[in-house]
Amino acid sequence: MGVRVKWGNKDRTCLIFEMDRNWDWDEFYAVYKKYYAMVEAVPHRVHVIYHMIEPRLRFPPLVLLHMPKLLRMSHPRQDRSVVVGRIQFAERFLAILGNMGLREYTERYHFADSLDEAFQYLDQYEADLRNKSAKIE
Repeated sequence: MGVRVKWGNKDRTCLIFEMDRNWDWDEFYAVYKKYYAMVEAVPHRVHVIYHMIEPRLRFPPLVLLHMPKLLRMSHPRQDRSVVVGRIQFAERFLAILGNMGLREYTERYHFADSLDEAFQYLDQYEADLRNKSAKIE
């Protein structure tokens, strides 16, 4: 199977999509339904890591038709998304969205070179949120 989703930690605050070289859109959308149900099963926000296992991962055909749909179908409790593996197309696509003033999408996405770096980013993000919350109280 080319796309899988699993919990990334025991607290169920992070999901990991693992993607290898051989996947298609039908498979991705089937796994996305599982992701949605997993987020529904917990009461808190959830971050998502998209782990591109293959260093030269290629998206299936018609990626431009699917990207807007993917951005709109996130669960309402999904918070940050981290893409592991430098996917130039995805970085450029988000840069274009930012240039169009669609910061609600670009602010939620981050790129990392490894799973460790992705978790470090999410840990720092959570620490920053706690600090902001403490200052408000």
